[in-house]
Amino acid sequence: MTCKVFRVGVFFDGTGNNLVNDEKLSQTSNIARLYRLYPKLAEKDAYIIGNKVTECRIYLDSIYIEGIGTKDNESDSGWEQGTGSGGAKRINRAVKEIRALRTKFPKNEYKFYIDVFGFSRGAALARDFINTIITYELDKPLYSSFKFIGLFDTVGSFGKAGDDKNYKPIDANEGSEGKALWGEIFGTPSSKKYEPYNFNLSRQSAEKIVHFVALDEYRKNFPLTDIEGAGETYHFIGAHSDVGGGYKPITKELIFEYTNKNTPAEAKQALSNPDKNGIQIGEGWNAEYRPVGRYASFPGHRDMNYAYAYARRTISNDLQRITLMAMYNCAVRAGVPFLPFTEDLSQSHLTALEKEIAYTEYNAFFNTLTTTSEAVLPLLKGDFSQEFKAYLSEVLESPFSVESFINHQTDKLRKSDRLPKRPQHFRDKLHLSILAKYAHNSSCTGDADGLKLPPIGFKHRAPNSFGETVANSALYSGLFGAIDIHPIRLVFENNVNDAVVLDEG
Repeated sequence: MTCKVFRVGVFFDGTGNNLVNDEKLSQTSNIARLYRLYPKLAEKDAYIIGNKVTECRIYLDSIYIEGIGTKDNESDSGWEQGTGSGGAKRINRAVKEIRALRTKFPKNEYKFYIDVFGFSRGAALARDFINTIITYELDKPLYSSFKFIGLFDTVGSFGKAGDDKNYKPIDANEGSEGKALWGEIFGTPSSKKYEPYNFNLSRQSAEKIVHFVALDEYRKNFPLTDIEGAGETYHFIGAHSDVGGGYKPITKELIFEYTNKNTPAEAKQALSNPDKNGIQIGEGWNAEYRPVGRYASFPGHRDMNYAYAYARRTISNDLQRITLMAMYNCAVRAGVPFLPFTEDLSQSHLTALEKEIAYTEYNAFFNTLTTTSEAVLPLLKGDFSQEFKAYLSEVLESPFSVESFINHQTDKLRKSDRLPKRPQHFRDKLHLSILAKYAHNSSCTGDADGLKLPPIGFKHRAPNSFGETVANSALYSGLFGAIDIHPIRLVFENNVNDAVVLDEG
């Protein structure tokens, strides 16, 4: 039996994320950054020496699949981003590249290992890609083995956004997910032209599966697809791209709040400097009395006077650095041969790191990040809040303990919930402090919905571009009667029985 190994990392970026385009703007996702850290030694006919008798030489390579709705050095497509068009083409391209590598590194000479990473719709594509490759194994064996699967906040929403009906064209040159949308609107797309995506995984899908979930994502069109029963799930503070990455280094949000009081003066005073549990959210609050929209007077009821206050928030993209380090740690602890961690992703620096590990008995496990690691110190010694530093330290110590450290309660609405209970959301002061200073509010609110509760820990955010999706509160509040509730995220459940697996026999 051969002791030579070929190992490849496949990286599916999120909707709107593109390594080539985003590097110019310093807003790459965590998928793009991890891709840069995966060695491409095989291109140079170099290898690392394994630490097992059965793995004497390990040749490494990586494949990057850009996010839906993007092309290198071109403007993004809003239609493709909205409908998920081009997803099947990306899976087909990844499969084609895997088969070409299998030809170059034939099964009679090399073991063939695959690591897969994905964010957002890219995580959904990664899951379908795994099932597609395993289907090939059943029909025309490639003798490949999935080792580590690292997912950031899986969202499907192909075709009609926000539901769990996701169709891909059987022939990607003839159909598209965008065309399937019309079939969804009027019924079901033709089974001759379209088939369902398969995002389901089981513990047999790979040696280790890890899913990072955003605790503070509530957009109507961003329902989560979980990995229940297939692997490990870890929750992190922030919205979708606070976890998966891709925000600009600095983002500015226009935020606002309503209140009602007995008199105009009381209403305006209540919003002169609104805060949450003593934690200031936003800067430069300005309040104004708005007589419009007053409740009409009824016998036994008082007039309510409305005040509107607005401010701005300035948020960095530093939360994504924490989840990047966390996924890196999960991966290297599981044997993924990443380069030593660095935030200097220049080609010259990465090439130098590759030269250092080539032809050595390299074990990335020893590069696990800790609070004393050189790459971590700028965050721990920099101008960050004590809450941020404590959170980072806990994440690096162990993702298992983060759940209790954050001390949150975050209800989600599952499709299987027949009688949804009133959602119970809780955020402690550390969580709220990090949200106020570092997390993005991904859900915008129209003026008409201003009296509904905003996402917990936030103020309402005004939309700053056409097509931004609102929080789920407006969609689901009717399920709970005439009560104020915070937004709640919809979750679609993984079905391990529908995952494609190889017969162990």
